[in-house]
This record gives sequence, structure tokens and C-alpha cells, in this order.
Amino acid sequence: MGNRTRVAHAESGCRRGPGLVALILALCPACGAAQEAGLAAKYQGAHNILRGGPELLRLNAIYAPLPGYPSPLLLAGKHGLVVIEVAVSAAGRVVDSRILETFDNLAAKEVISKLKAWRFHTEQEMIAARIIVQCRDCVRINRLAFDFRIEQGKGTVVDLADEEIRQRHMADPFKSN
Repeated sequence: MGNRTRVAHAESGCRRGPGLVALILALCPACGAAQEAGLAAKYQGAHNILRGGPELLRLNAIYAPLPGYPSPLLLAGKHGLVVIEVAVSAAGRVVDSRILETFDNLAAKEVISKLKAWRFHTEQEMIAARIIVQCRDCVRINRLAFDFRIEQGKGTVVDLADEEIRQRHMADPFKSN
């Protein structure tokens, strides 16, 4: 999983609005093809699939509690990265997920457990914010990465997309200027 290229593309006739263009970092057909074996393959045909950079998906989140740092991992001094692929319904709920990379299964389980509680803006809210122009019953499929860090003996979990948003001072596309 050394390839950290951000993938941004829409499939199945979904049209992107002008707000999305500013958030797209790179178009990578090879990366998109590699993802086909994942959740996209499962939902293709039954749903339109919409993809964007992880930062865009994170900006869509309206409720996103971070996973906790499992005590056994902290006590063992284990730290590392967990990368999860998620599918978000048109209603803004996580409907599926799969582990792409993990330093420990306990950490991955904690991430998946928390992601079930995450809520995202709905398809209609995305259309109203001009993030997408149209996309009927779209499923958003993307990757999220969480860095489990131990700093001064304390376990911290960092949502890397959220960290990137803050570092780059990215605007929230759902807030009026």
C-alpha cells in the first residue's frame, strides 16, 4: 500500500459540480482500476458510484467520532496505520467497509466500529451545496486512514484526512461564504 495517490473520479454518469473540482488532488486511472476489486465491484450495477479524495469525504462528515486507542495496543507499544475503504449511502450512512491496511486487527476493528456511527451529508445536501450536480442513489466509496500514535506514553488516533484539511485550510463546501 505504498501508493498514497489520492483518487478522484466519478463513474456511472455522476456529474461533479464546480465545488468538487477545487478539492480533487489528482486523477489516477491505475489507482481507480485497483479499487475495482473492492467495494466498487460489489456496488457496481446496483448503484452509481461517486469517488473523490479522502478530504472531500471527510468534509462531508457531519458526525465523525474518532476511534479509541485499544489499551492492549498501547500497553504493548504498538502503533501504526489503519486504512479502511468505506461505502456511504445516499442517505449519508456508512453501509459497508473493509480493511485495506492495518498494523493490528484490534485497531482495525475499533475503526470499523466507530465508522458505523459516522454520519455524512445526504445526496440532496450535496446537490444543494453544488458538490455534485446530479447522481441518483449514489454510493460514495472512498478510503480513510487513521494513524495510531503514541506520544509521551499516551495513545492518540489521528484522522489523516481531517489533519490534511486543517493543514491546508480547506473550506467547508457546505457552509455559505
